Amino acid sequence: MGASGAVLAIVIVLALIWVVRSAVLWTREFYADLAAVTDPLPLLPDTAPGTGRLYAAGVPGAFATRIIVFGRGLAADPAGFRLTRQSSERAEALVTYVRQNTAGFAAQRGLIVFSGGWAGAAEGFGRPPPPYREGSLMLAQAMAADIGGSNLAGYADAYAEIESDSTLENVLRIEEEGYFDGASFTARDPLGLVAHQEHLPRINYLVRKAFRLSGDATVNIAAAGPENYGGGLPESVLLPITRAAFFGVRGHSSLRGRHRMLVAWDHRLRRLP
Repeated sequence: MGASGAVLAIVIVLALIWVVRSAVLWTREFYADLAAVTDPLPLLPDTAPGTGRLYAAGVPGAFATRIIVFGRGLAADPAGFRLTRQSSERAEALVTYVRQNTAGFAAQRGLIVFSGGWAGAAEGFGRPPPPYREGSLMLAQAMAADIGGSNLAGYADAYAEIESDSTLENVLRIEEEGYFDGASFTARDPLGLVAHQEHLPRINYLVRKAFRLSGDATVNIAAAGPENYGGGLPESVLLPITRAAFFGVRGHSSLRGRHRMLVAWDHRLRRLP
């Protein structure tokens, strides 16, 4: 066999290795997503009788000290930017949760990320100044609330992630920026997710995919009231579309690529008469 034949053989072997490796990885992702579709999403939190305490489904008494609060839009007017009702209700839900679990947060200091820049895909305006993005305004609202004679800083380290413009970016940026590096989320020590009930199933799907969590490793903290968010398609439509579009996909670049495709189609549909 000449030198060119040897090179060709090496190339063929390397190509076969790549094909086999890709097939193995795709198969793993396929079955992981299949489990996410067939297994029920974690139940919304309930209230333990007589205590008013939220707990993770299947593990009574467990609660989250590491929590993500998801923004849900800004409102713009001549005076500037402010939180939508939905974003404000989510900040209040976090404050209520900490008030209900002050003893737990006193025993284990919390870590809370208020995530949201601006809903670019849904609301159609550019990025506001940093102090007026969703994460910044939700953090300021939560810090201004009284919690047992103190404020949120007495119970948790709180941060604002303000560069994301979609639910997917909320999740990916929090994972990429390492807010929860070293954490191991389980049913007894879950990751808390704050949003409205309608939004939580899609958030759970994306968090489980990005953080590679099982279904019992998150706990939902539902904001009060109906969401009634007017910034795009309803969640009942977005969830199956998201699951179909992201089926078998894990890498952040691939997830972002699929998301760009969805946004492009959304913009096309909005232009239809």
